[in-house]
Amino acid sequence: MTKVTSIRRARSFTETVGVLILTRLREGETLKQICKDPNLPDRLTVMNWMKDGRNKVGKKSFFDAYQQAIDDRSLTWQDEAIDLLSNIEIHADRYDSIRLKRAEMKANMLLKVAKEHQMSRKGISVGDNIEVVIKKFAPSPEDD
Repeated sequence: MTKVTSIRRARSFTETVGVLILTRLREGETLKQICKDPNLPDRLTVMNWMKDGRNKVGKKSFFDAYQQAIDDRSLTWQDEAIDLLSNIEIHADRYDSIRLKRAEMKANMLLKVAKEHQMSRKGISVGDNIEVVIKKFAPSPEDD
């Protein structure tokens, strides 16, 4: 008979776990994605940590550090959108119209979320939607 061991999630705040969560946020993950990690606390626990003013990361409260990480994540998402679109431009011959449309939708979603976040926090605009235009070129008569 196999023995099932349960993984124990972190419940008490530690600066080490707080920094790990903040780092992953800055790298572009959502709190929901991060909290799927069985070695980290669930979302409710992290939200409670934010409410408790005693929880510190360096000299900042965990809440303030979390807000800064969210600001940083919006910049990461802008970078991801730019990288995604640059990749399409460089490798356009490898993309069919469905992949191009998906890339366009993902880039626009990343930019929209980043824009909405920044506007609500700082009043900064990051631009409008991007449109990927698919053009098929007919060979010129000179190519024959």
